[in-house]
Amino acid sequence: MPIPASVVPATATEILVFAWAALSGKNPPLAYWHMAAEVGPHRRDFFSLLVAGDPTGASVICNSQAFWLPMPRDGNLIATLHAADLTSPTNKGEVEIHGYSPGPPQS
Repeated sequence: MPIPASVVPATATEILVFAWAALSGKNPPLAYWHMAAEVGPHRRDFFSLLVAGDPTGASVICNSQAFWLPMPRDGNLIATLHAADLTSPTNKGEVEIHGYSPGPPQS
């Protein structure tokens, strides 16, 4: 996901990311998201957000977290899902940028 320069300037050193997920309907009992920033060749810093679904579909389960990541060198935040697909069409979630560290003053 490209981070718009209107939201975070390229000179920023860190971004404050907020991610949330609300699972409803039938979902696997466990999955997790990685939100990652590429910080060097073949190197990513990331945060994981665990989401536990209900295979019976009887519950709505929510999880959220805010976390700091280094500003990605390519300006993209990478979100990937691991362990299981969350296929219920009623699932919802978002990844938002809530702030940033501006970096050193420009002279």
